[in-house]
Amino acid sequence: MYRVLDDLERCGQLGVAKEVQEHRPNRKVYKITDAGRQTLDDWLLQPVSEDPQPLRDELSVKLLFLGKTNIDTISELITRQRGIYLTRLARLVKRRCQLEKSGHDTQVVGLVMDGAEMRVRADLGWLEHIERTVIRSF
Repeated sequence: MYRVLDDLERCGQLGVAKEVQEHRPNRKVYKITDAGRQTLDDWLLQPVSEDPQPLRDELSVKLLFLGKTNIDTISELITRQRGIYLTRLARLVKRRCQLEKSGHDTQVVGLVMDGAEMRVRADLGWLEHIERTVIRSF
C-alpha cells in the first residue's frame, strides 16, 4: 500500500506532510491534490473492470466514493457489472460442457466449475442486494 501511496505522490495525485508525534515515530499524512481528485472523479465514472479481483473489487471502492448522491451512476455501474457477470457465467457453462465432452475427470472438473459458478452467482446476488438497498434507501 505504501508503494502505491509513494507512486501517487510522485505523480502529483497526493500531497504528503510529516506529522511529528511525541513518544512515537513521525507519521506521514496524505491528502489528495486537485489533480488527484480529478483523476479519482474520472476513474469513478469509468465502467468497472471486466475481470474483478476478490478484495480488489473496483465496484466496492467506487460505491464507497460515490456515496448516496450519485444514484444514476451507481445504477449504471451495477447494470454494466451485471452484464459482465452474466457473460462470465455463460462462458463458465460453455466451458463446463467442453471439458465434460473432452473426457476430463468430470467429478473434479464439476467441483471446480461449481465453485466458479457459485462465486459469480453470489456476485450477482450482491448486485441485486445493492439495487434493493439503493432504491429503498435513496
